Amino acid sequence: KAQIRPYRIFYDYCMEADYSAYRLHFFSSTIYREPEGGRKSAYKGIHKKYLMALLDQTSNSLPSQDNKWLIFVDKKSSGRALLKALRAMKVSAAYIDAAEKDPKSAWKQLINKETLETSVLIATPVIECGVNVSDNTVRHVAILCTDRTTFIQLLGRKRRSKDEIVDLW
Repeated sequence: KAQIRPYRIFYDYCMEADYSAYRLHFFSSTIYREPEGGRKSAYKGIHKKYLMALLDQTSNSLPSQDNKWLIFVDKKSSGRALLKALRAMKVSAAYIDAAEKDPKSAWKQLINKETLETSVLIATPVIECGVNVSDNTVRHVAILCTDRTTFIQLLGRKRRSKDEIVDLW
């Protein structure tokens, strides 16, 4: 006896990604230069040159309450080192990973109000899914991760308002 299978229609949706609202900036360790004033000692590990390159870029657009940065790192050691360096530069910064939230009030404000308490928030992919950043004063997003899917997820954490342009590093 033959079984009758239900007829099914499958739809394939395809939406083109639109990244026109982002100003792209690229940097590499080739633009790294030895800093003055001892910032070098704050960096350890494989990402040292990239973190220094990013810090060199921030000096052209210093973080402030009206010019905030959201920085994603793929290693906890890189995030802690960047936090230490930014604080040494007297920049208001916070660091978040799965276990550490420094300070905890930064995490609470991010979750409850979707805004940043500090001028810079450094995070691991712990805020990859389910966390939104709707703060219109976040003008820069730096993603120091190389995995394509993670990159797209992290970029999506910053919710833009209509006609808002974001500098993507």
